[in-house]
Amino acid sequence: MKRKPRGGEKPPPAPEPAARRPGVTVPPLLLALGAAIFLMVGFAGGYMVAVNVGPERGAQAPAPEASAQVNPELVVLGERLRQNPNDVQALLRLAHLHLDQGQNDVARGMYQHVLQIEARNVEAITHLGNVAAAEGQVDEALRRYDEALAIDPKYLHALWDKAITLQDRKGNPRAAVPVWEAFLKVIPAGSADARNAQAMLAEARQGRPTGAAPPAPEAGAREPAVQTAGLQGPAAQGRALYERLGCPRCHAIAGRGGGIGPDLTRAGAKPGRDLAWHIRHLKDPASVVPGSIMPPAQGASDAELRAVAEYVLSLK
Repeated sequence: MKRKPRGGEKPPPAPEPAARRPGVTVPPLLLALGAAIFLMVGFAGGYMVAVNVGPERGAQAPAPEASAQVNPELVVLGERLRQNPNDVQALLRLAHLHLDQGQNDVARGMYQHVLQIEARNVEAITHLGNVAAAEGQVDEALRRYDEALAIDPKYLHALWDKAITLQDRKGNPRAAVPVWEAFLKVIPAGSADARNAQAMLAEARQGRPTGAAPPAPEAGAREPAVQTAGLQGPAAQGRALYERLGCPRCHAIAGRGGGIGPDLTRAGAKPGRDLAWHIRHLKDPASVVPGSIMPPAQGASDAELRAVAEYVLSLK
Protein backbone atom coordinates (compact mmCIF):
# COMPACT_ATOMS: atom_id res chain seq x y z
CA MET A 1 0.00 0.00 0.00
CA LYS A 2 1.39 3.42 -1.07
CA ARG A 3 2.22 5.66 1.97
CA LYS A 4 0.72 9.16 1.88
CA PRO A 5 3.29 11.93 2.60
CA ARG A 6 3.08 13.43 6.04
CA GLY A 7 2.80 17.14 6.68
CA GLY A 8 5.86 19.00 5.50
CA GLU A 9 7.09 16.10 3.42
CA LYS A 10 7.33 16.46 -0.34
CA PRO A 11 5.69 13.73 -2.39
CA PRO A 12 8.13 11.49 -4.22
CA PRO A 13 8.89 12.71 -7.75
CA ALA A 14 6.88 11.16 -10.58
CA PRO A 15 8.84 8.60 -12.58
CA GLU A 16 10.41 9.89 -15.79
CA PRO A 17 8.55 8.86 -18.95
CA ALA A 18 10.15 6.10 -20.94
CA ALA A 19 12.62 7.31 -23.52
CA ARG A 20 11.26 7.42 -27.04
CA ARG A 21 13.11 5.50 -29.70
CA PRO A 22 14.41 7.61 -32.56
CA GLY A 23 13.38 6.94 -36.11
CA VAL A 24 10.33 7.31 -38.35
CA THR A 25 7.12 7.21 -36.40
CA VAL A 26 4.13 5.62 -38.07
CA PRO A 27 0.94 7.42 -37.00
CA PRO A 28 -1.72 5.29 -35.26
CA LEU A 29 -3.99 6.06 -38.20
CA LEU A 30 -1.70 4.20 -40.59
CA LEU A 31 -1.19 1.32 -38.22
CA ALA A 32 -4.94 0.84 -37.88
CA LEU A 33 -5.54 1.39 -41.56
CA GLY A 34 -2.76 -0.96 -42.55
CA ALA A 35 -4.15 -3.69 -40.32
CA ALA A 36 -7.60 -3.23 -41.80
CA ILE A 37 -6.28 -3.35 -45.35
CA PHE A 38 -4.23 -6.46 -44.62
CA LEU A 39 -7.40 -8.18 -43.45
CA MET A 40 -8.94 -7.49 -46.86
CA VAL A 41 -6.66 -10.06 -48.37
CA GLY A 42 -8.43 -12.66 -46.29
CA PHE A 43 -12.08 -11.67 -46.21
CA ALA A 44 -14.62 -9.62 -48.11
CA GLY A 45 -15.58 -7.15 -45.41
CA GLY A 46 -12.16 -5.53 -45.32
CA TYR A 47 -12.98 -2.66 -47.65
CA MET A 48 -15.81 -1.38 -45.49
CA VAL A 49 -13.54 -1.59 -42.47
CA ALA A 50 -10.62 0.11 -44.17
CA VAL A 51 -12.58 3.14 -45.34
CA ASN A 52 -13.94 3.75 -41.85
CA VAL A 53 -10.80 3.49 -39.75
CA GLY A 54 -9.21 6.65 -38.41
CA PRO A 55 -7.98 8.32 -35.24
CA GLU A 56 -10.38 7.75 -32.35
CA ARG A 57 -12.91 6.25 -34.75
CA GLY A 58 -12.26 2.57 -35.10
CA ALA A 59 -14.29 0.42 -37.48
CA GLN A 60 -17.70 2.06 -37.56
CA ALA A 61 -19.08 0.80 -40.85
CA PRO A 62 -22.20 -1.36 -40.88
CA ALA A 63 -21.75 -4.93 -41.99
CA PRO A 64 -21.44 -5.08 -45.79
CA GLU A 65 -24.20 -6.69 -47.80
CA ALA A 66 -23.68 -10.27 -48.79
CA SER A 67 -23.22 -9.21 -52.42
CA ALA A 68 -20.48 -6.68 -51.60
CA GLN A 69 -17.16 -7.32 -53.32
CA VAL A 70 -13.67 -6.44 -52.26
CA ASN A 71 -12.17 -3.62 -54.32
CA PRO A 72 -9.25 -5.40 -56.02
CA GLU A 73 -7.20 -2.21 -56.05
CA LEU A 74 -7.41 -1.97 -52.27
CA VAL A 75 -6.10 -5.52 -51.94
CA VAL A 76 -3.11 -4.64 -54.12
CA LEU A 77 -2.48 -1.42 -52.18
CA GLY A 78 -2.76 -3.29 -48.89
CA GLU A 79 -0.16 -5.83 -49.97
CA ARG A 80 2.18 -3.10 -51.18
CA LEU A 81 1.93 -1.25 -47.87
CA ARG A 82 2.38 -4.47 -45.92
CA GLN A 83 5.69 -4.99 -47.72
CA ASN A 84 6.69 -1.32 -47.54
CA PRO A 85 4.74 1.04 -45.22
CA ASN A 86 6.54 3.98 -46.88
CA ASP A 87 5.44 3.17 -50.45
CA VAL A 88 4.62 6.76 -51.46
CA GLN A 89 2.61 5.92 -54.58
CA ALA A 90 0.47 3.38 -52.72
CA LEU A 91 -0.10 5.86 -49.88
CA LEU A 92 -1.10 8.59 -52.33
CA ARG A 93 -3.51 6.36 -54.23
CA LEU A 94 -5.12 5.12 -51.02
CA ALA A 95 -5.41 8.70 -49.73
CA HIS A 96 -7.12 9.71 -52.99
CA LEU A 97 -9.65 6.92 -52.56
CA HIS A 98 -10.47 8.15 -49.06
CA LEU A 99 -10.78 11.74 -50.29
CA ASP A 100 -13.16 10.60 -53.03
CA GLN A 101 -15.29 8.98 -50.31
CA GLY A 102 -15.38 12.24 -48.32
CA GLN A 103 -13.22 10.82 -45.51
CA ASN A 104 -11.14 13.95 -45.13
CA ASP A 105 -9.47 13.14 -41.80
CA VAL A 106 -8.10 9.83 -43.05
CA ALA A 107 -6.94 11.35 -46.35
CA ARG A 108 -5.28 14.27 -44.57
CA GLY A 109 -3.34 11.94 -42.27
CA MET A 110 -2.05 9.90 -45.19
CA TYR A 111 -1.00 12.97 -47.22
CA GLN A 112 0.84 14.28 -44.15
CA HIS A 113 2.58 10.93 -43.78
CA VAL A 114 3.71 11.13 -47.41
CA LEU A 115 5.23 14.54 -46.63
CA GLN A 116 7.16 12.99 -43.73
CA ILE A 117 8.76 10.74 -46.34
CA GLU A 118 9.02 13.27 -49.21
CA ALA A 119 8.72 16.83 -47.93
CA ARG A 120 8.43 18.31 -51.45
CA ASN A 121 5.84 15.92 -52.87
CA VAL A 122 3.63 18.31 -54.86
CA GLU A 123 0.84 15.75 -55.27
CA ALA A 124 0.42 15.38 -51.50
CA ILE A 125 0.67 19.14 -50.94
CA THR A 126 -1.93 19.88 -53.62
CA HIS A 127 -4.34 17.31 -52.23
CA LEU A 128 -3.98 18.72 -48.73
CA GLY A 129 -5.27 21.88 -50.40
CA ASN A 130 -8.19 19.89 -51.78
CA VAL A 131 -8.96 18.57 -48.29
CA ALA A 132 -8.96 22.13 -46.96
CA ALA A 133 -11.18 23.31 -49.83
CA ALA A 134 -13.65 20.50 -49.16
CA GLU A 135 -13.87 21.70 -45.55
CA GLY A 136 -14.45 25.32 -46.56
CA GLN A 137 -10.93 26.50 -45.62
CA VAL A 138 -10.40 28.42 -48.86
CA ASP A 139 -7.36 30.47 -47.82
CA GLU A 140 -5.59 27.37 -46.49
CA ALA A 141 -6.35 25.58 -49.77
CA LEU A 142 -4.87 28.45 -51.79
CA ARG A 143 -1.80 28.48 -49.55
CA ARG A 144 -1.24 24.78 -50.23
CA TYR A 145 -1.64 25.23 -54.00
CA ASP A 146 0.91 28.07 -53.94
CA GLU A 147 3.25 25.88 -51.89
CA ALA A 148 3.06 23.14 -54.55
CA LEU A 149 3.50 25.62 -57.42
CA ALA A 150 6.55 27.15 -55.74
CA ILE A 151 8.14 23.69 -56.07
CA ASP A 152 6.78 22.93 -59.56
CA PRO A 153 5.22 25.93 -61.36
CA LYS A 154 3.95 23.64 -64.14
CA TYR A 155 2.14 21.12 -61.93
CA LEU A 156 -1.19 20.79 -63.73
CA HIS A 157 -3.35 19.68 -60.82
CA ALA A 158 -2.27 22.56 -58.59
CA LEU A 159 -2.89 25.08 -61.39
CA TRP A 160 -6.34 23.66 -62.12
CA ASP A 161 -7.40 23.40 -58.49
CA LYS A 162 -6.12 26.89 -57.67
CA ALA A 163 -8.01 28.42 -60.61
CA ILE A 164 -11.25 26.63 -59.68
CA THR A 165 -10.90 27.65 -56.03
CA LEU A 166 -10.28 31.30 -56.89
CA GLN A 167 -13.10 31.43 -59.42
CA ASP A 168 -15.77 29.56 -57.48
CA ARG A 169 -14.96 29.19 -53.80
CA LYS A 170 -13.14 32.49 -53.28
CA GLY A 171 -15.54 34.33 -55.56
CA ASN A 172 -12.72 36.14 -57.39
CA PRO A 173 -12.93 35.02 -61.05
CA ARG A 174 -10.54 37.68 -62.34
CA ALA A 175 -7.78 36.43 -60.03
CA ALA A 176 -8.18 33.04 -61.73
CA VAL A 177 -7.37 34.47 -65.20
CA PRO A 178 -3.54 34.28 -64.96
CA VAL A 179 -3.79 30.81 -63.40
CA TRP A 180 -5.91 29.51 -66.30
CA GLU A 181 -3.46 31.11 -68.73
CA ALA A 182 -0.56 29.33 -67.01
CA PHE A 183 -2.50 26.04 -67.16
CA LEU A 184 -3.11 26.44 -70.90
CA LYS A 185 0.60 26.91 -71.53
CA VAL A 186 1.27 23.45 -70.07
CA ILE A 187 -1.71 21.31 -71.11
CA PRO A 188 -1.61 19.81 -74.65
CA ALA A 189 -3.43 22.15 -77.04
CA GLY A 190 -6.68 20.78 -78.39
CA SER A 191 -7.20 18.30 -75.53
CA ALA A 192 -10.55 18.09 -73.76
CA ASP A 193 -9.02 19.64 -70.65
CA ALA A 194 -7.62 22.51 -72.70
CA ARG A 195 -11.06 23.16 -74.16
CA ASN A 196 -12.64 23.11 -70.70
CA ALA A 197 -9.97 25.48 -69.40
CA GLN A 198 -10.54 27.83 -72.34
CA ALA A 199 -14.25 27.95 -71.52
CA MET A 200 -13.61 28.65 -67.84
CA LEU A 201 -11.00 31.26 -68.72
CA ALA A 202 -13.58 33.06 -70.85
CA GLU A 203 -15.99 33.01 -67.89
CA ALA A 204 -13.28 34.26 -65.53
CA ARG A 205 -12.49 37.17 -67.85
CA GLN A 206 -16.15 38.14 -67.67
CA GLY A 207 -16.09 37.94 -63.87
CA ARG A 208 -18.27 34.84 -63.83
CA PRO A 209 -17.88 31.58 -61.89
CA THR A 210 -17.28 28.34 -63.77
CA GLY A 211 -20.34 26.76 -65.34
CA ALA A 212 -22.40 29.94 -64.91
CA ALA A 213 -26.04 29.48 -65.82
CA PRO A 214 -26.77 30.05 -69.53
CA PRO A 215 -29.29 32.70 -70.61
CA ALA A 216 -32.91 31.86 -69.84
CA PRO A 217 -34.68 30.07 -72.72
CA GLU A 218 -37.16 31.97 -74.83
CA ALA A 219 -40.77 32.03 -73.73
CA GLY A 220 -42.49 28.76 -74.54
CA ALA A 221 -39.25 26.85 -74.94
CA ARG A 222 -39.11 23.62 -72.99
CA GLU A 223 -35.88 22.45 -71.39
CA PRO A 224 -35.72 18.63 -71.49
CA ALA A 225 -35.56 17.02 -68.06
CA VAL A 226 -32.47 15.13 -67.03
CA GLN A 227 -33.26 11.46 -66.54
CA THR A 228 -31.66 10.76 -63.16
CA ALA A 229 -34.67 9.23 -61.40
CA GLY A 230 -36.75 6.14 -62.04
CA LEU A 231 -33.85 4.22 -63.50
CA GLN A 232 -34.01 0.45 -63.72
CA GLY A 233 -31.68 -2.42 -64.46
CA PRO A 234 -27.99 -1.79 -65.23
CA ALA A 235 -28.49 1.99 -65.44
CA ALA A 236 -29.79 2.07 -61.85
CA GLN A 237 -26.83 0.01 -60.67
CA GLY A 238 -24.54 2.25 -62.71
CA ARG A 239 -25.80 5.35 -60.95
CA ALA A 240 -24.78 3.93 -57.56
CA LEU A 241 -21.39 2.87 -58.95
CA TYR A 242 -20.91 6.34 -60.47
CA GLU A 243 -21.17 7.75 -56.95
CA ARG A 244 -18.94 5.08 -55.42
CA LEU A 245 -16.16 5.62 -57.94
CA GLY A 246 -16.03 9.31 -57.01
CA CYS A 247 -17.14 10.61 -60.43
CA PRO A 248 -19.22 13.51 -58.94
CA ARG A 249 -16.01 14.99 -57.58
CA CYS A 250 -15.04 16.04 -61.13
CA HIS A 251 -18.28 15.92 -63.15
CA ALA A 252 -21.57 17.74 -62.71
CA ILE A 253 -25.02 16.44 -63.62
CA ALA A 254 -27.91 18.91 -63.61
CA GLY A 255 -25.87 21.42 -61.62
CA ARG A 256 -24.65 18.99 -58.97
CA GLY A 257 -21.00 17.87 -58.85
CA GLY A 258 -17.53 19.17 -59.59
CA GLY A 259 -16.30 21.31 -62.44
CA ILE A 260 -12.93 19.71 -63.18
CA GLY A 261 -14.28 17.46 -65.93
CA PRO A 262 -16.95 17.97 -68.60
CA ASP A 263 -20.59 18.40 -67.58
CA LEU A 264 -22.42 15.10 -68.09
CA THR A 265 -25.98 16.44 -68.01
CA ARG A 266 -26.55 15.48 -71.67
CA ALA A 267 -23.69 13.02 -72.07
CA GLY A 268 -25.94 10.28 -73.42
CA ALA A 269 -27.09 12.44 -76.31
CA LYS A 270 -23.64 13.07 -77.79
CA PRO A 271 -23.32 11.45 -81.24
CA GLY A 272 -20.70 8.78 -81.82
CA ARG A 273 -20.44 7.82 -78.15
CA ASP A 274 -22.07 4.45 -77.79
CA LEU A 275 -21.85 1.93 -74.96
CA ALA A 276 -18.50 0.54 -76.17
CA TRP A 277 -17.02 4.07 -76.36
CA HIS A 278 -18.02 4.88 -72.79
CA ILE A 279 -16.62 1.59 -71.48
CA ARG A 280 -13.29 2.28 -73.19
CA HIS A 281 -13.37 5.82 -71.82
CA LEU A 282 -13.81 4.54 -68.26
CA LYS A 283 -11.02 2.00 -68.66
CA ASP A 284 -8.50 4.29 -70.36
CA PRO A 285 -9.73 7.88 -70.84
CA ALA A 286 -6.69 9.07 -72.81
CA SER A 287 -7.20 6.30 -75.40
CA VAL A 288 -10.42 7.94 -76.67
CA VAL A 289 -9.87 11.54 -75.48
CA PRO A 290 -6.18 12.36 -76.18
CA GLY A 291 -4.58 14.46 -73.44
CA SER A 292 -7.29 13.67 -70.87
CA ILE A 293 -6.17 13.94 -67.23
CA MET A 294 -9.09 11.81 -66.04
CA PRO A 295 -7.77 8.74 -64.15
CA PRO A 296 -8.91 5.24 -65.20
CA ALA A 297 -11.75 3.71 -63.17
CA GLN A 298 -9.53 1.25 -61.34
CA GLY A 299 -10.91 -1.51 -59.16
CA ALA A 300 -14.19 -1.87 -61.10
CA SER A 301 -15.13 -5.06 -62.91
CA ASP A 302 -16.15 -5.14 -66.58
CA ALA A 303 -19.76 -5.61 -65.52
CA GLU A 304 -19.57 -2.57 -63.24
CA LEU A 305 -17.99 -0.43 -65.96
CA ARG A 306 -20.75 -1.49 -68.33
CA ALA A 307 -23.37 -0.45 -65.76
CA VAL A 308 -21.75 2.98 -65.32
CA ALA A 309 -21.69 3.38 -69.11
CA GLU A 310 -25.39 2.46 -69.25
CA TYR A 311 -26.10 5.16 -66.67
CA VAL A 312 -24.13 7.82 -68.57
CA LEU A 313 -25.98 6.90 -71.77
CA SER A 314 -29.29 7.45 -69.93
CA LEU A 315 -28.41 11.13 -69.38
CA LYS A 316 -30.24 12.85 -72.22
